[in-house]
Amino acid sequence: MEYNNSECSSGLPMELVTEVLIRLPVKRLVRCRCVCKAWCSLISSPDFVSIHFSRLHNSEDQPLPLTLYSSGRETFCTLRPALTYKKVIDKDHEIPIAKHLEDLKNCYMYKICHADGLVLMTKTFTSETLLLNPLLGKTIELSPIWSNIDRAVFGIGFDIARNHYKVVVIGKYPIVRV
Repeated sequence: MEYNNSECSSGLPMELVTEVLIRLPVKRLVRCRCVCKAWCSLISSPDFVSIHFSRLHNSEDQPLPLTLYSSGRETFCTLRPALTYKKVIDKDHEIPIAKHLEDLKNCYMYKICHADGLVLMTKTFTSETLLLNPLLGKTIELSPIWSNIDRAVFGIGFDIARNHYKVVVIGKYPIVRV
């Protein structure tokens, strides 16, 4: 992970800063991106994201699955363990989602899948498909992937050869007997 310590006046060694930031929950990391350009660059780097997600995924406080909820004016997605049906809101694990997703409470249903911190959301009865990176607060609206969303299964896969993620769609066609 490239990191230029001269851009921050902290004087802390790169290894120490990285070790501290790796242990922070996502919401705190988002705030730390504003400290200085070097921290923003470090936190946004693919290596850091990969290590942070791997550490998060292997911890006992595994923050999965993804849950969406609305708290008045804002809609949040939270990565929390689903141990009970009781709503648990942990401020360290809630992430504000993009403004144009605030209509989630009014939609019929979303199909949601995730991989390595990326979230793919597909609204049923429309072809609206969004790819979110909650850590960076970025959202990409994808072009229509499949004409009949209700008859498809979506996933996110990582292409090792090209070093990027791909959206995978498997269509379900009805069997027609003649």
